[in-house]
Amino acid sequence: MADVILFHSALGPRPAVFALADRLRAAGHTVHVPDLYAEP
Repeated sequence: MADVILFHSALGPRPAVFALADRLRAAGHTVHVPDLYAEP
């Protein structure tokens, strides 16, 4: 399957982004959801 990266909006990671990631994972895809506002 596909490797997918989901980027969040300016509001930061929202539950809808994680829900979409879970649906894609359930379909067999590898999904990454980086938190671009997280401290390194």
